[in-house]
Amino acid sequence: MQLIQSYGDKNIVLNIETKSYPDPASAGYKNNADPKKFVEVFNNIVKKYDMEDRVVLQSFDWQTLIEMKKLNPNISTSALLVHFGKNNHHGDVIVNLYVVMKRKNLHGLVV
Repeated sequence: MQLIQSYGDKNIVLNIETKSYPDPASAGYKNNADPKKFVEVFNNIVKKYDMEDRVVLQSFDWQTLIEMKKLNPNISTSALLVHFGKNNHHGDVIVNLYVVMKRKNLHGLVV
Protein backbone atom coordinates (compact mmCIF):
# COMPACT_ATOMS: atom_id res chain seq x y z
CA MET A 1 0.00 0.00 0.00
CA GLN A 2 2.97 2.28 0.60
CA LEU A 3 4.06 1.67 -2.99
CA ILE A 4 0.65 2.67 -4.32
CA GLN A 5 0.61 5.80 -2.21
CA SER A 6 4.12 6.73 -3.34
CA TYR A 7 3.01 6.28 -6.95
CA GLY A 8 0.37 8.91 -6.31
CA ASP A 9 -2.46 7.30 -8.26
CA LYS A 10 -5.72 7.78 -6.36
CA ASN A 11 -7.61 5.55 -8.83
CA ILE A 12 -5.82 2.26 -8.20
CA VAL A 13 -8.05 -0.38 -6.61
CA LEU A 14 -6.51 -3.45 -4.99
CA ASN A 15 -8.22 -6.81 -5.34
CA ILE A 16 -6.82 -8.79 -2.41
CA GLU A 17 -7.50 -12.52 -2.15
CA THR A 18 -7.08 -14.38 1.11
CA LYS A 19 -5.27 -17.67 0.98
CA SER A 20 -6.94 -20.00 3.42
CA TYR A 21 -8.65 -23.35 3.48
CA PRO A 22 -12.41 -23.00 4.05
CA ASP A 23 -13.00 -26.76 4.13
CA PRO A 24 -12.33 -28.27 7.58
CA ALA A 25 -11.52 -31.58 5.85
CA SER A 26 -8.60 -29.92 4.02
CA ALA A 27 -5.09 -30.68 5.29
CA GLY A 28 -4.24 -26.97 5.42
CA TYR A 29 -7.31 -25.96 7.42
CA LYS A 30 -5.51 -26.25 10.76
CA ASN A 31 -3.02 -23.58 9.65
CA ASN A 32 -5.68 -20.94 8.92
CA ALA A 33 -5.61 -17.69 10.79
CA ASP A 34 -8.70 -17.00 12.88
CA PRO A 35 -11.03 -15.12 10.46
CA LYS A 36 -11.96 -12.48 13.05
CA LYS A 37 -8.32 -11.73 13.93
CA PHE A 38 -7.33 -11.75 10.27
CA VAL A 39 -9.91 -9.12 9.30
CA GLU A 40 -8.98 -6.97 12.30
CA VAL A 41 -5.38 -6.82 11.09
CA PHE A 42 -6.47 -6.33 7.47
CA ASN A 43 -8.90 -3.57 8.45
CA ASN A 44 -6.26 -1.74 10.49
CA ILE A 45 -3.83 -1.72 7.56
CA VAL A 46 -6.49 -0.56 5.09
CA LYS A 47 -7.59 2.23 7.41
CA LYS A 48 -3.98 3.24 8.16
CA TYR A 49 -3.48 3.98 4.46
CA ASP A 50 -6.98 5.43 3.99
CA MET A 51 -7.89 2.90 1.31
CA GLU A 52 -11.29 1.64 2.47
CA ASP A 53 -12.85 2.66 -0.84
CA ARG A 54 -9.96 1.25 -2.87
CA VAL A 55 -9.73 -2.39 -1.80
CA VAL A 56 -11.81 -5.48 -2.49
CA LEU A 57 -11.32 -8.44 -0.18
CA GLN A 58 -12.03 -11.68 -2.02
CA SER A 59 -11.98 -15.21 -0.68
CA PHE A 60 -13.22 -18.76 -1.06
CA ASP A 61 -13.55 -18.66 2.73
CA TRP A 62 -16.84 -16.85 3.15
CA GLN A 63 -16.43 -16.69 6.93
CA THR A 64 -13.61 -14.20 6.38
CA LEU A 65 -15.91 -12.07 4.21
CA ILE A 66 -18.72 -12.24 6.75
CA GLU A 67 -16.36 -11.12 9.52
CA MET A 68 -15.11 -8.28 7.30
CA LYS A 69 -18.66 -7.01 6.73
CA LYS A 70 -19.37 -7.15 10.46
CA LEU A 71 -16.24 -5.17 11.28
CA ASN A 72 -16.22 -2.70 8.39
CA PRO A 73 -19.09 -2.74 5.90
CA ASN A 74 -17.34 -0.01 3.88
CA ILE A 75 -14.78 -2.48 2.54
CA SER A 76 -16.00 -4.28 -0.57
CA THR A 77 -16.00 -8.06 -0.58
CA SER A 78 -16.16 -10.65 -3.32
CA ALA A 79 -17.16 -14.26 -2.69
CA LEU A 80 -15.22 -16.80 -4.72
CA LEU A 81 -16.77 -20.11 -5.65
CA VAL A 82 -15.72 -23.29 -7.38
CA HIS A 83 -18.67 -25.37 -8.44
CA PHE A 84 -18.02 -28.77 -9.94
CA GLY A 85 -20.77 -30.53 -11.84
CA LYS A 86 -20.75 -33.82 -13.71
CA ASN A 87 -17.31 -35.17 -14.60
CA ASN A 88 -15.66 -32.48 -12.44
CA HIS A 89 -16.39 -29.73 -14.96
CA HIS A 90 -17.77 -26.40 -13.84
CA GLY A 91 -21.50 -26.72 -13.41
CA ASP A 92 -23.78 -24.60 -15.51
CA VAL A 93 -26.23 -23.81 -12.71
CA ILE A 94 -25.60 -22.22 -9.33
CA VAL A 95 -28.88 -22.50 -7.46
CA ASN A 96 -29.89 -19.76 -5.06
CA LEU A 97 -26.35 -18.40 -4.76
CA TYR A 98 -27.50 -14.82 -5.15
CA VAL A 99 -30.02 -15.28 -2.32
CA VAL A 100 -27.37 -16.75 -0.01
CA MET A 101 -24.97 -13.91 -0.78
CA LYS A 102 -27.65 -11.28 -0.14
CA ARG A 103 -28.48 -12.85 3.23
CA LYS A 104 -24.80 -12.83 4.20
CA ASN A 105 -24.38 -9.23 2.95
CA LEU A 106 -21.71 -10.30 0.44
CA HIS A 107 -21.17 -8.55 -2.88
CA GLY A 108 -19.60 -9.69 -6.11
CA LEU A 109 -19.02 -13.18 -7.38
CA VAL A 110 -16.22 -14.90 -9.25
CA VAL A 111 -16.93 -18.41 -10.51
